[in-house]
Amino acid sequence: MEYSIDRAERRITEINKLHDEVQKEWPIIDQRIIGCVAYAPAIAVGDGLEGFTRDWVLIKLYRTKFDSDTYQGNKIYVGAFLCYLWF
Repeated sequence: MEYSIDRAERRITEINKLHDEVQKEWPIIDQRIIGCVAYAPAIAVGDGLEGFTRDWVLIKLYRTKFDSDTYQGNKIYVGAFLCYLWF
């Protein structure tokens, strides 16, 4: 039980840091938009041989929102969350 409480408290701290960063660094909604959904198939339950849930989206990123000198390619760091993108 203690582990779950500690984990939840850490997660809340991370989310609060992300919220603070968004409020400070991205106050205008247009600054928060980094792309648009290009394709999002319906969620499928029990998909494939392993029977996993299929839930994914293809996102078109706007080049002007990323610094080409520091952008690492197939991932974007957003606060405490790391989102992998495959091209």
